[in-house]
Amino acid sequence: NTFRGISATSLGNQIIGNTIHDIHGAYYSQATDEQGADFAIYAVSNSVVKDNYIYNCNFKEESDDSMAGAISAGKNSIVSGNTIKNCNGTGIKVDGNNVTIFNNSLNISGYGVHIFGNKAGSNIESNVIDSNNLSAIRIMKQSSNNAPHDIIIQNNTLYSTSNAGVIFISSGCKNVLTSNNIIYGESGIPEIDDNTTHIINENNFIYYFSSGSFTNRIKENDTIVFMGDFSSKGKLNINEKVTIHGVNAVFKDTTFIISDIDGVVFEGITIDNPNTKLADRLWGIQISRSNNVTISNCNISIYDPYSAFAVYILDSNDCKIINSSLAAEGNYFTAALFVFNSSNLLIDGNTIKTIGSGETYLCNNRSCLNILVQGVTICPDGTIICPDGTTYSPGDYEVCADGTIICPDGTTICADGTTICADGTQICPDGTMICTDGTTVCADGTIICADGTHYAPGDYTTCADGSIICPDGKVICIDGTIYSPEECENLTNGEIRCPDGTVLCPDGTVLCADGSTICPDGRTICADGTIICADGYSICPDGSIICPDGSNISSDDYTNESGVITLPDNTIIYENGTIVCPDGTVLCPDGAGGLGLLDGVIPGTHMISGLFRTYGALFVHSSSVNFTNNNVNVSSTLDPFYKLNESCNTIAGVFIHYGGFNNTISNNNITLESNDPVIYAIGIIGASSNSTAVGSKNNSFVDNNVFIKGPYHGVGIYLGYKATNSTFANNFTISAINVHEVVNRTLVENDENILDNNFETTIPHNTVITVSDVSYKWNNGNKYVSITLKDINGKVLPNQSIILALDGKNYTGTTDANGVAKVKVSISKAGTFVVVAYFNGEGNFLASTSTGKLTLTKDSTSLTSSGKTYAVTATPKSITVTLKDASGNLVANRRITATVNGKTYSATTNSKGVATIKLSLTSVKTFTVSLKFAGDSYYTASSKSIKVKVTKTKTKLTVPKKTYKKAAKVKKLTATLKDQTGKVIKSKKVTFTVNGKKYTAKTNKKGVATVKVKLSKKKTYKVTVKFAGDKTYVAVKKTGKVVIK
Repeated sequence: NTFRGISATSLGNQIIGNTIHDIHGAYYSQATDEQGADFAIYAVSNSVVKDNYIYNCNFKEESDDSMAGAISAGKNSIVSGNTIKNCNGTGIKVDGNNVTIFNNSLNISGYGVHIFGNKAGSNIESNVIDSNNLSAIRIMKQSSNNAPHDIIIQNNTLYSTSNAGVIFISSGCKNVLTSNNIIYGESGIPEIDDNTTHIINENNFIYYFSSGSFTNRIKENDTIVFMGDFSSKGKLNINEKVTIHGVNAVFKDTTFIISDIDGVVFEGITIDNPNTKLADRLWGIQISRSNNVTISNCNISIYDPYSAFAVYILDSNDCKIINSSLAAEGNYFTAALFVFNSSNLLIDGNTIKTIGSGETYLCNNRSCLNILVQGVTICPDGTIICPDGTTYSPGDYEVCADGTIICPDGTTICADGTTICADGTQICPDGTMICTDGTTVCADGTIICADGTHYAPGDYTTCADGSIICPDGKVICIDGTIYSPEECENLTNGEIRCPDGTVLCPDGTVLCADGSTICPDGRTICADGTIICADGYSICPDGSIICPDGSNISSDDYTNESGVITLPDNTIIYENGTIVCPDGTVLCPDGAGGLGLLDGVIPGTHMISGLFRTYGALFVHSSSVNFTNNNVNVSSTLDPFYKLNESCNTIAGVFIHYGGFNNTISNNNITLESNDPVIYAIGIIGASSNSTAVGSKNNSFVDNNVFIKGPYHGVGIYLGYKATNSTFANNFTISAINVHEVVNRTLVENDENILDNNFETTIPHNTVITVSDVSYKWNNGNKYVSITLKDINGKVLPNQSIILALDGKNYTGTTDANGVAKVKVSISKAGTFVVVAYFNGEGNFLASTSTGKLTLTKDSTSLTSSGKTYAVTATPKSITVTLKDASGNLVANRRITATVNGKTYSATTNSKGVATIKLSLTSVKTFTVSLKFAGDSYYTASSKSIKVKVTKTKTKLTVPKKTYKKAAKVKKLTATLKDQTGKVIKSKKVTFTVNGKKYTAKTNKKGVATVKVKLSKKKTYKVTVKFAGDKTYVAVKKTGKVVIK
């Protein structure tokens, strides 16, 4: 709540790359409200204000002569590349001559750029300004003789609903030139909301979309202009024929769905879907049963761990994708462009990038032939499997003429994909579930309660059985049953007991009424202790394994290493219930990769069970596609050490699958680079191996440039399978690296195919990489691992990149003239570590890998300390101990012990390697103190002995001179006893001797001893005072005088 973010009051500042937010104006003791800030950045003359991000600020709303704002720019300053959003007040205030305002993005409630008074020479260019209901640029005179002049306003995109105009220039301002500005607003064309053109930004979005679809403000043939940044919108249905333009428009985690609408145009939209919440397959643009749709100049980037498509076209014709950037990354089935059962498409001038599987499932999905209808699985043989596991054979249910299926329990599966449960719960084709009490669970995860309350994904808890716990305590079961908070019982630790006896835990664990437990990872632990893992494998309490086919494997017949079970057929069962089949298939207990379906599987097709899992562009059941002038890049993040066999799915560039006709793939640049087993750049799979279909016909792959690199099992340029009348011609390979002899392959060749390619291939050379074992002390600051790279004939290979993996971290190095890469590593702990080095292949040289050992030993230590002497009363009695390593470096944060008189004390070394240990020694004696550092996983032990001498405490007496008259009735003598530090000593016996007679007294709390004496003659007497000492204090004697007058 400060008034100002950055204040630069000297000349020539560079204010670059800062993030400034929540500048509101400070509170003070007399204030009743926020005052409003003056500036987020205040920069005087000759400054550069660049690439700063300013948001959520509130600036003072003042008159023209005292305007506040996000940025104040003095004369000769440059303001460029800044983003200002969600701020109240002016964006950029010009406070001098010759200010350049270039390439900034503003979304504010206030003036965008404000110039007041006699300011000249400003250039306002190439900015995007959304100023809501005030002018985007305000040029205002101070008086008739004091007005802005000589100002250029050009190439800006401006939006405002101000009645004063998007650009306001007051009279008297001279030589203000405007050109090539795109203006949306009262002074521009088109008008705002003239019932045909609508400007939509983050602030007014809710007026144009409701429940993911257009409101009635949007009509057929309207134009929509999206401006600025948009937060996650989930799935948006474009349910009218509209033209959509983007002005600096960026959507996060948003999917546009065009379904059963023709003629939609998308232009200039950026969609960035990192899918941070993994919510219901947020792809880019989905086109379904829609014709004549155009996507141009869009930038779409998608990540999804399962199925990821930047653009997905289904059952649509006459569509165009031109001059756009499409990128998709995923771990299961990934294609930047996926086209299914569509025709007459133009895909031209795009950049297409796909990054395939990395760390997760590399499996053949067993359920790829099944149809998924919102939780109900319809298998190829007609079997229906309900979400609760109930199975109906074909004869158990009724199929109506319109395709509706009626199950014995009353569930109705409509032909359009809607499921109506027996209790009335309705599940729509897009995944939306409407419960009987009116609660709606939307496809994007939003929950809308009957009273209108909204819960977004992340606001509620999803349990292992699919049940949802809302913040208000309501429970929504997977079958649509709703339990109110009053029906549920709140237990300890946040647990909720439902009326049916099920207990839902805060972490998502479900305790069932039958005593079983459903874990968040998908495992079920039965009441008797049986653990049900993925794919129907069960681990019984006696250790035996029950397999899906009902067979039983005794614990004597399998191996169990640290909880990982390997069965006789090499099936592996992990502790979390994951199953790895002998063919490499990974089946997780939550259904991923196993019997549960993954989104993105196209009903009734075989494509995922084919050869590939990652595509640049894939055309299935599609015809008359013209795919031309595109740049396609397909790669994989698969670790090169993951040596898969050729039966595993892999990656491909541009492919036509299953019944594709009259498609042309031409003049494209196609690049593939991966460690996957099989790689093909282009090709056709006309039909699956078990199909009697004719296949694909009349397809052409011509004049494509191909680069392929695949260091492992197989590399191919093209593949043709069940393809007839197809042409593979003039496809030029820039380079191909290949382990196998297979470079060009056509399976089941047909005489009608034309194969006339001009390939240039390289002859690969195997390489040998070796890692030299090496040993260092763990704390050596210069630890290097040497890797040598040679070809198979022993010739060293210089200037090659080497990757070294050590203790979970990767390092890189380059071989020198001797083929040796010395890679410095930063691991700092003792032990013996496996070093994995690999050469990933380059040019004609194939990849290779090897391992070595790096041994990091403990460092030796030494203790230094000196003996001490203390008086027995001294506190504390401390000794200091310094710990050093073998090189003399101080060692911090280590425990040192001191053992003396049967007792052990300890302290930790500080940043200077010094431990200060306080001892408790209460007797006078010379003690031997044994010092020790016990060692740890980094340092060896060390020890030392020192002497600590404890002596009696020295004392001193003070005897003041006394004078009395002979006639005085009371004559007193005093003495004060103190130790060597000046501390008084109480309760000690002190003897006074005067005139041949002795007197004794004890010191009081002030250390003073007082005695009464009898002296009757006038004279000066000598007084001798003595403390005899004891086991703690040293004896002391002192003389004084007493005068009797």
